[in-house]
Amino acid sequence: MAKFIKGMLAGATAAVAGYVAYRKLSPEQKERVNAQAKKAVDSVSEYAQQAKGVVDDTLVKVKTRTEEAVDKAGYGEQYRDLKQEVAEGVDKVKKEVDDLRQLKPDPASSTDYDEIILTTDDLVTVDELDEIPALQEQMGGEQLQQSTKKADTSSSKRDKARLTQTDAKTLSSTKKKGLSEK
Repeated sequence: MAKFIKGMLAGATAAVAGYVAYRKLSPEQKERVNAQAKKAVDSVSEYAQQAKGVVDDTLVKVKTRTEEAVDKAGYGEQYRDLKQEVAEGVDKVKKEVDDLRQLKPDPASSTDYDEIILTTDDLVTVDELDEIPALQEQMGGEQLQQSTKKADTSSSKRDKARLTQTDAKTLSSTKKKGLSEK
């Protein structure tokens, strides 16, 4: 780690020294330095292009030789068929992905969770639980009777509270109608 930090400091120092020296050069000297830098960059770029060409040629040769070897082994037709199937499969997947990207959600089919209303018919009652023998065995007779009594008591309290609220709303709306008619 210390070597890395020393190297970074030496590099930064050299860069600063080079920049200060470059600023002190005359315009002709700056042009000469810029031309040399451009020439160096161009030669590296040319070398990279040549290397890319060599790699491309090598890959083409490897592919050709591989296909020739497959043909000699008697698998050429199977290889071409498999290659065609893979290409068709890839095209099919691409098409399906594009189709999925074009789909937009239908606003009419979206669910507004504020509008979902649950009624007591949606809930499982204790009577329905009695129909499940495995549950009866697990809970035992005494526990089942206790839980049934608790459920009946709490559901009747809930029902009374709902009825009271409903009656109050109905009575309130009737009074309003009655007062507005007079």
